[in-house]
Amino acid sequence: MTDIQTFVHPYLNIYTKCFLLQTAHYNVWIDAGLRGGWSGAQEKFLTDGRQNMVLLTHGHWDHIGGVNRIRRSGGLIYGHEEDRRELTDPDWQWLWQFEQLKKDFDLPPARKSIFWNSIEPPMDLDRIVKEGDILVFDRLRFRVIAAPGHSNGSVCYLEENSGVLFSGDSIMGSGFFTGTPQISNFDAYCRSMEKVKHLALRNVLTAHTQPVPGEELSQLAQTSQDCAQRMRLTVEQYVKKAGGPVTVRDAALAIAGVEGKGVGGGTCVSALAALWQMDDPQARACASGYICGT
Repeated sequence: MTDIQTFVHPYLNIYTKCFLLQTAHYNVWIDAGLRGGWSGAQEKFLTDGRQNMVLLTHGHWDHIGGVNRIRRSGGLIYGHEEDRRELTDPDWQWLWQFEQLKKDFDLPPARKSIFWNSIEPPMDLDRIVKEGDILVFDRLRFRVIAAPGHSNGSVCYLEENSGVLFSGDSIMGSGFFTGTPQISNFDAYCRSMEKVKHLALRNVLTAHTQPVPGEELSQLAQTSQDCAQRMRLTVEQYVKKAGGPVTVRDAALAIAGVEGKGVGGGTCVSALAALWQMDDPQARACASGYICGT
């Protein structure tokens, strides 16, 4: 079994994770966490003589905070082209995930400072990954599995020799912590869950939960798919019942009520995505006042 080191970066009473796998010549990082979460315990690996490689599961702010730190040590950043803008344009990411939604949910006052203190200045990818790529670092062999839906460029990395899947935020079940899943494209997300549920592996490591045994993956992916379909249906029913102008806030409240969760930025992003993708004039009129991460 490959030795995997896990680093937990707390924020707003929750956390994100990044992982490190080492070989004779490489430090392979899965995601880069929060800039403020890096400590001497992690930084020591950047100068231990190995080549640092970062495999990003996606480009959201809580996964990319150490990117420039690692690049300054000579490291290379791998990720999907569809999430490149999240790295190169943090102002845009802040706008579409939070600022434009501030009237739709109670944006915590600390969120803005945490966001900007947690990410690096504009950064970029060094290597583009796509579905089916095999990334080899000595004995480690990662297969890239495209899993869009949470973000356009979400990917999973299956380390084939150990049977460990690093899924980032792709496989969300009914949500992390007290919130609902954040979905930017419902059709893509459901297709991704249909694909990953058939994988045979030993373990699943996500960025925000405890490890999931491989034999539970199929059910977790099905739960994720069911939740996404339920969320979209809830928004469609809300729009139909409204019979007139609709709002992202009320669509998000409808989702939260059905799912028994709080309304946060992720729920609002999902509500906006569901409205954006509906063939309904009231839904489209509402969504047209926002930018969408799709």
